[in-house]
Amino acid sequence: MNDNCPSNNCGDNLERAYEKIERDSRCKPTCCIGPTGATGPTGPTGPSGGPTGPTGATGATGSTGLTGATGPTGATGPTGPTGATGATGSTGLTGPTGPTGSTGPTGSTGATGPTGSTGATGATGPTGATGLTGATGPTGPTGPTGPTGESETLTVGTTTTGDAGTEATVTDSTGGPNHTFDFVIPRGFDGVDGEDGATGPTGPTGATGATGPTGATGPTGPTGPTGPTGATGPTGRCECRCQSNGQLVVNGTMENRINNRPSNWTFTNPDGIVSITSQGRVHSGSWAVNIGNDSAIEQTISTTTCGCFYILSFFARGEGSQVGLTATVVFETTTGPVSGGTVTVRQQDMINSNRDFAFYQLVTSAAPSNVTGITIKFLVNSEENQSLDLDDVSLIVA
Repeated sequence: MNDNCPSNNCGDNLERAYEKIERDSRCKPTCCIGPTGATGPTGPTGPSGGPTGPTGATGATGSTGLTGATGPTGATGPTGPTGATGATGSTGLTGPTGPTGSTGPTGSTGATGPTGSTGATGATGPTGATGLTGATGPTGPTGPTGPTGESETLTVGTTTTGDAGTEATVTDSTGGPNHTFDFVIPRGFDGVDGEDGATGPTGPTGATGATGPTGATGPTGPTGPTGPTGATGPTGRCECRCQSNGQLVVNGTMENRINNRPSNWTFTNPDGIVSITSQGRVHSGSWAVNIGNDSAIEQTISTTTCGCFYILSFFARGEGSQVGLTATVVFETTTGPVSGGTVTVRQQDMINSNRDFAFYQLVTSAAPSNVTGITIKFLVNSEENQSLDLDDVSLIVA
């Protein structure tokens, strides 16, 4: 007997047996097996109203016989007429629950329904308490020390006494990193010795006499009438000894030209000097002057005052990478020329970019007492056919 199948109880249990079969496809009904016989004719209805006999005692249930082989399913006969509903019999005992059948295949997923509208945002809950600060992590290892850089040194070289009236200079004779500075310090001008006066004899000091008694104060005299106010005298004139006279250089802008060279200047080796107007080679205005190797331009100014300082300034650029310049200021005196200062630009230091000019400035020493004029001079030294562009030369009282 198959324990997974429903019991062989027929009649009232047949409907439940088929429900069980639908739940468990592995089972077959084992009740009411065999070919269905022909339905007999319906007998006549007996007379009604007879007394119901007493229900007899239930006999003992016999042992269940062996299940016979399942016969072939007969053809379904025609549905007979529905008989009258019989009286409901007593409910039989509930049979044991059969085992759970295997899960049937999952049905296909139905279509997704439309998305519902978004609900209103709920109120923001209170902020939770701040958590405790975590422990500080360990300090990382110190990185390696970098290499020690090279230190520069400064050494005082020679100290030379220069002529009176010359400019003090400091020269780095070696360059970095080990610098050696040579100093030239001019001596002062010798003063004129004054004449020694004769010293008279010192007389003896006389004895101090006794102080006499102070006399009585006399009465104050009457105040006399005020006299007339005198005429106002002429206004005095205050002169500044080193008062500025404005620009002292004539044609320092190089705009005025004669024979294609700037006017009011004198030249050494004139063939190496020419006025230029090329784009990028003029600092301001329309013209500058170009000076070739071993050529110079200079100008002497006569409006000078002794004891005053002067400022020389100018703009210059190299037309080539190996162009040097020496600019000098010389005081002309009754006893000969005296240096007022020098600007020296080495060839490797001169700017040579197109359109770029370097600005240079010099403050002279004080003009000597016997000065008669000032000469400014620009001398160029360069390689091959290279040259210097000069513009906007200025000289004023400091």
